[in-house]
This record gives sequence, C-alpha cells and structure tokens, in this order.
Amino acid sequence: MVAVHEAGLVALGIDSNAIPYGLDFLLLNGTEDGTVCEFTFDDFDIRLHAPEEFGADESISLVAPEGMDFPALAPELILETISKSPSGRYLMEQRAALAELLHFDDMDDDELRQFAAHVRS
Repeated sequence: MVAVHEAGLVALGIDSNAIPYGLDFLLLNGTEDGTVCEFTFDDFDIRLHAPEEFGADESISLVAPEGMDFPALAPELILETISKSPSGRYLMEQRAALAELLHFDDMDDDELRQFAAHVRS
C-alpha cells in the first residue's frame, strides 16, 4: 500500500519523503506488561499500539477485502486513528499538497494557502 501511495505521489511530482518515518501496528489483543512498544528497525520507527490507546472499548472493526485471505482494519478506523500516530503530521502535509495540486487552477495563492491550512486541520 505504501509503495502504491509513494508511486502516485512521485507521478504527480510531489515529494514523497513523508512516507518513511515510522510504522504503527495496532495489536488486536493489546500488549503485555514489559512489551517494548517503540523501537527502531532499519531507520524506521516501529510503534506497537494497544486498542485502548485509541479509545477502542469494544472490539476493533475488521473487514476482509476482496481477494485477501486475512482481515484488515476497516478504512473508517484507520481514518479515525491516523492522527494519533506521531508520523500523522507528515501524511497531513501530503494531503494538503495534494489538495493544493487539485485546485491550483481554481484559486489564487491566498485562497490556496487557506485551503491547505483547512485540509491540514
């Protein structure tokens, strides 16, 4: 998924440096005491999260995408929780850059800046 995202950004001429800062894993069964929840592997920050960190009191919503034999997080759960990742701000910058790119013909510079600020929030 990251490779597809990065290839799309490169095709659009957008700096894709926002991708490789860290990877977040949501452990469906939580973490045990003494589990190291953050470490670095090959220059990537790896972070393990327990569902309760995201306010998930009930079971985590999983879906089985067509053509896959294993469940994945539901897209709405990813969208709700992505802002809690320390790397989320880089994704918000990408989102703002994409939004500006889509509307650069329709808005003047000041409108684009305001629009990008709105998209970041």
